Amino acid sequence: MKFLKPPKNMFLRKKDVYFKYSTEEQFTGEYWIDGKKIYTKVIKATGVLSKAETSNIKHDIINLSEFVDYDVFVQGDDGLYRLPVVYYSSVTSGTFYDMFARVNGNSIQIINNSSDWSGYSVTAILYYTKNVYHDFD
Repeated sequence: MKFLKPPKNMFLRKKDVYFKYSTEEQFTGEYWIDGKKIYTKVIKATGVLSKAETSNIKHDIINLSEFVDYDVFVQGDDGLYRLPVVYYSSVTSGTFYDMFARVNGNSIQIINNSSDWSGYSVTAILYYTKNVYHDFD
């Protein structure tokens, strides 16, 4: 393996933006392939999950251009689950259950065809770009 050695007058540094995860929108310090800034926002919700249905959780992102990535977790007394959750009810019954998430321009949707998840909270971490309408963004 070879390593590049920069000239004596060249300095390399990492990104200048440091952040902690927050429910407020913030610039990550990274740029998407089209040159737009990548932003992140954490969405937390409780009491939105129940039995087999679709739950919508508003994310309130203004001027959304596109989603780059997202992670969604559900957490209850028995642990933390990263979506999607896919399982059979028992080895012999063959009943298939799943719960997954998708995001759109207005909300995070949790689609669930399984048992009661009403005691679980939802945490979503969204990464996205925005439409830019001014020169200083």
